[in-house]
Amino acid sequence: MNKKISIIGIIFNLLLFILVLYTKNISILLFLSAIYIIPALINAISFIMTKTMQNIFVLPLITTIFYIVFSYFFMRQPNFIAFVSDNSKSIGDLSIQINDNLLAIGPITFVFLLNIASIYLSKKISRREQYVER
Repeated sequence: MNKKISIIGIIFNLLLFILVLYTKNISILLFLSAIYIIPALINAISFIMTKTMQNIFVLPLITTIFYIVFSYFFMRQPNFIAFVSDNSKSIGDLSIQINDNLLAIGPITFVFLLNIASIYLSKKISRREQYVER
């Protein structure tokens, strides 16, 4: 069961990254959801279903590797510069920008820590639910 859930999570992450990679006109919300939010949720759900401690670092590591591979290919798309410039917005003091180097250490560290945090939070929530049931 544990391996099955992990494999399903890996396949879903891979399919999600491939979908985003080959989508020409993707919105910024879908882009951010696909590379940050959905993989973190998949990792949290996978951890809740398996509840094995080895997944605390394995799932985030696998997701980070997928992110690095995805970023490498996404940055080499011919429309990447246009995507970055089209989705960089500035309204008054508020500014939203996509880093033009997705392979910098900052975004990679963020992805890894975000996925660890999602698993940690899911662990705390599931532990609290078990405590309440007693």
